[in-house]
Amino acid sequence: MTTYKIDIGCGAFKKDGFIGVDFVPSPGVDHVVNLETEPLPFPDRSCDFIYSSHCLEHLSNPNHLFSEIGRVSSIGAKIEFWVPYAHHNDALLLGHHQYYTEEFWNHVCVQHADFWHSS
Repeated sequence: MTTYKIDIGCGAFKKDGFIGVDFVPSPGVDHVVNLETEPLPFPDRSCDFIYSSHCLEHLSNPNHLFSEIGRVSSIGAKIEFWVPYAHHNDALLLGHHQYYTEEFWNHVCVQHADFWHSS
C-alpha cells in the first residue's frame, strides 16, 4: 500500500517531500480542503507522517480535523504539530482561535487517544 507524508496548513512553505494540504490555494498546496468540514483526500490508515506548523490555532473547531487525522494515520504514524504556546503573547495574535497547552495534548494524545480513531 502507498503511504503518504502530509503537511497540513502548509501555505506556500510546504515541508520538503510532503504533500501539501491547506484551505487556501497557494504555491505548494497540492489539495485545497476545508479543514473544519471536509475529509482529508487520503485513504484510511495511509499516512505515516503528519506534519503541521502554525495551522491548528487558526481553526475555530479542530475536532473534525483531529478525527480525520485519526482516520488517515497508519499504525505507528509520526505526528508533529507546531503551535504557539497558550501562555505566550504569540498565542494572542489576530486570527488565532485556539490556545494549546500541555494539558490539551495530554488529553488528546494520551488520556483519550482512542476517541479520535474511528472503528
